[in-house]
Amino acid sequence: WGYVFPLLLAFWVDEDSKARPEIYRPSFDMGLFICLLWLFYLPFYLLRTRGAKGWFWILGLLMLAFLGSILQLAIYAAS
Repeated sequence: WGYVFPLLLAFWVDEDSKARPEIYRPSFDMGLFICLLWLFYLPFYLLRTRGAKGWFWILGLLMLAFLGSILQLAIYAAS
């Protein structure tokens, strides 16, 4: 999970930015940059490209990231 989540985010941001001409794509190393610093870059990217709706994307991604832990606690509490 520690490797796959940042890698999928880097691929998603790369594909998403191709469809947006206002996003500056400086080099081929952008995917590596996103992979290493995704925690700081992703909120910036979402707020910059989507405005106020970016907060809903950030909240959704956080919920997705913690969904496994929340389900584990719910199953433990139910049993």
